[in-house]
Amino acid sequence: ILSLKDFDKTVQPLPENGAIWQYTKSDCIAPMGIITKSNDTSFFVKLNDWNTKQTAMEIFIRAGQTVNTKIPLGSYEIKYAAGKTWYGKQYCFGPETSYNKADQKFDFYKTGNTILGHKLELYQKVGGNLKTEQISPNEF
Repeated sequence: ILSLKDFDKTVQPLPENGAIWQYTKSDCIAPMGIITKSNDTSFFVKLNDWNTKQTAMEIFIRAGQTVNTKIPLGSYEIKYAAGKTWYGKQYCFGPETSYNKADQKFDFYKTGNTILGHKLELYQKVGGNLKTEQISPNEF
């Protein structure tokens, strides 16, 4: 593990809240909300296709902010990096980054005329139902 004093990457400005990188040509029609409460921790969220594990989309949420967006229909694995100081997509929040993944599949689908999405609350919550596990930077 790299210590902060050995880490020599350049600090970058935080992306805009709600900045999105999309890697699929599919239409974005399913609602997705992401809520954070911490005033000092930002999140870089990855949506990976559940079957192929390919990254479909990445979303940046600034500390204490909310993002409401639309994503392509499908089933996703959700991973996120959390931290304070941004070093870009390759290094996320540097050596102090916390990497996690949700332990369930998230389905965004259409049934009849209704499109079903999800709202994620990325903060500790008593009685919360999103279970996550810490992962290594390589797994992110």
